[in-house]
Amino acid sequence: MVYELRVEGVEETARNLARAGVFARQQQLSLAHEFGARMQAAVRGRATGRPGPRVVTGHYLTTILYLVQATAGGAEAVVYSDAPQAQRLELGFYGTDSLGRSFSQPAYSHFRPAYDEQYPYYVAAQHKLAAEVAGVGNGGGGSGRGGGGLAGRLGGLFGRLR
Repeated sequence: MVYELRVEGVEETARNLARAGVFARQQQLSLAHEFGARMQAAVRGRATGRPGPRVVTGHYLTTILYLVQATAGGAEAVVYSDAPQAQRLELGFYGTDSLGRSFSQPAYSHFRPAYDEQYPYYVAAQHKLAAEVAGVGNGGGGSGRGGGGLAGRLGGLFGRLR
């Protein structure tokens, strides 16, 4: 008795996997830009008036920026401020600084609360993207055999196993 297992379409499958990877990478960068901007807006909103710091000139708000960069695992958005008062405003400061000035400044957290607010939406967007790439629960939308998403992009490899 002889059993034969033949796998066909390996080259097509490799091309389709590469396309799915490119798509996922592009979408990761897009999500990082979207949530970087959302996080920046949320931080700036919380850094305006009480319970955050008072806005005197608005200069501090212009120092709250975001940077998006590709990483080995996808993409990341970093929201930051390089203003000297950023850490004191976020964490508070009690004591004497290097110039001999005494401070008794409570924390006016605006980065952490904005992060806590935005994080669940970011995680949900990541799950949605993963489902779209994998073709899980998106009702199609892909091309090729096997449904939408990655499963369709594989070119129906598993349908060819004999």
